[in-house]
Amino acid sequence: MTIVITTGVMLLGPQVGRYIFRLPASQTRDASAFDGFKIVMSTTSVVLALAIIQANTTLHNVESVIAKEAAAITAVDSALLAIDVPEAASVRASLADYGSALVAVEWPGLAHGQRSAIVDANFGNLIKHVLALAPRDVRQEALYAALLRYIEGVATLREERLISAPDTLPVYFWVTVGGFMILAFALAVLTDRTRSRAVGIAGPTIVVALMLAFLVIVDLPFSGETSVSPMPIQKALIANANRT
Repeated sequence: MTIVITTGVMLLGPQVGRYIFRLPASQTRDASAFDGFKIVMSTTSVVLALAIIQANTTLHNVESVIAKEAAAITAVDSALLAIDVPEAASVRASLADYGSALVAVEWPGLAHGQRSAIVDANFGNLIKHVLALAPRDVRQEALYAALLRYIEGVATLREERLISAPDTLPVYFWVTVGGFMILAFALAVLTDRTRSRAVGIAGPTIVVALMLAFLVIVDLPFSGETSVSPMPIQKALIANANRT
């Protein structure tokens, strides 16, 4: 849709020049305007390419944080099993509740950069159960110290994920790209209404529109059909449930 709309609007440029502004045919004006059009579209392509690299890097960083968060949840559950005290069962249940709420409740709100009060409460309940554990020997004390580090890692990685959720390109970037496109349209208005010129305008416009569409997709890691999946965390929760 982005490609069709962008290309269609840009192809209206010569029509606007001919029928609204009543510009007469002029090879000199047409050549100069088209040269300027090509420069603007080339510059726009370079800017979009750099933005795509940045957005794609951010997307991979978010995926890395989620993978680490899933690993931290698994590490907490493994440490609880290793401690092997009766109270650990309730802590594992609290961990499962936290993970389930994270996926079911908090994840949909990440598209708007929102954190979940329910997940906050579940994590507080998890911490309460962890602090209630009573190691009985040196071995259990060492495992308990490791458990506290893993719990801290879960909290830290969650905050990293929440911070990265609204981490999109700044508004001034889109204003700049919009300015480039308006300038390109103004130059297209100054070109002559010919078939060869329409082809020349459509080619660069389609390239820019394709890059723009891809950028919109990767710049929203928690929105749309290509949003980051909570699958690593879901797999960790399933593995924890099956671990005895």
